[in-house]
Amino acid sequence: MNDIEMLGTALGTPGPSPEVTERGRQRLRAAMRAPARRPRTRWLAGGLGLAAAGAAAALVVASAPAHTGTSQNPAASARQVLLAAAVAAATAPSARLAA
Repeated sequence: MNDIEMLGTALGTPGPSPEVTERGRQRLRAAMRAPARRPRTRWLAGGLGLAAAGAAAALVVASAPAHTGTSQNPAASARQVLLAAAVAAATAPSARLAA
């Protein structure tokens, strides 16, 4: 059997019954009417990332020695806070995964 004969055989077979076609249309219409559910994982991931960054910054600030007026460098503690926030943001799940 060559390609032309196979194509003629495929085109000669009857299509789906009208009942099957109508059921498919009804399912499609029902799917289009259903409200779209948006995943909330983006909000959850963003909230967890902010919470982790805030907790890391609070931990660094709380564990830093109190400024006693000596020659401590206040920029060093600010760098520690920024580093801790960057580490927490890098380890948080990405918000783009849900998109």
